[in-house]
Amino acid sequence: MSAKFESETGLVWNVQRERTRVGSDRTEKLTCVRIRKLPEDGRFSDEIKAVHPDVGLINFILDEQGGAEPIVDLTGISQLRNVRVISIYAKKQALLDDEGNVSKLPLVRVIATYVKGVSEALIQCPDLQFLELEGAPMGILGLAPSALNTVTLRQLTQSKTRFAWEKLSALKELNVENSRTVHVSPPSNQWPEIVSFISVASLKDIVEASQCLPFKFLYLEGIRIFDPGASFWDLKAKRVTVGFATKPPKWLVDAWPMRPADWANWLVVPYHPSLPGSEDAVHEEYDVTDESS
Repeated sequence: MSAKFESETGLVWNVQRERTRVGSDRTEKLTCVRIRKLPEDGRFSDEIKAVHPDVGLINFILDEQGGAEPIVDLTGISQLRNVRVISIYAKKQALLDDEGNVSKLPLVRVIATYVKGVSEALIQCPDLQFLELEGAPMGILGLAPSALNTVTLRQLTQSKTRFAWEKLSALKELNVENSRTVHVSPPSNQWPEIVSFISVASLKDIVEASQCLPFKFLYLEGIRIFDPGASFWDLKAKRVTVGFATKPPKWLVDAWPMRPADWANWLVVPYHPSLPGSEDAVHEEYDVTDESS
């Protein structure tokens, strides 16, 4: 059962013990703190440590305070030695701790709005396995530890960072969502087992990247413009799924008459009248393990 706390400084939070996913196939029972309101200076770590020294998950669920977006000051978080998961969707963040101390935290999952300097410190924790960032540049993956296996980037910025794409070989899964223009480059050795692009305005260079290294399982949905100047049918992958809610994207409808004879061997697409013959598409899907905690 959740218990509510409120301090004299204005810090308000709930706490309860919950079983939380901390690995691909492992869960642990953690002390979970959900912070509802912060003091004016945004500090919380000293008070949380005093009451819950074993805190394992921190989730900021904040309302606007006085009409302004609250600041989350993570200074002092390095003293919370048992934190495994942190979720912080706030545009105003601060962190004055030594980066080396922060990187010693046993974080396995970070879910956050990207803030330069703060996000870089958090993702260098050596045990980090799951990363979800909103508004981050692709280059931040160059700082990620070798343990990282699942990455979701929303509102991706500055995707033309070849060295970051090259680091993808160590991942099991990459998801890019709700982004404008994404320039794709091949990784150094192999693609992650699952790669998805969802709600991307313009997806560029993906065909050429696939010809350098074919995808394993590629999922596309909500792609407004698909690789201008390239043919979808030149895409190389073990399996490609094109998803849609009500009707297929125009670029697929336009390309459909040129489909090769073997298209049904590798393409998964829902049936639609504008795609004659799509009822013959392969419908054996790969398994996607739900990593949500």
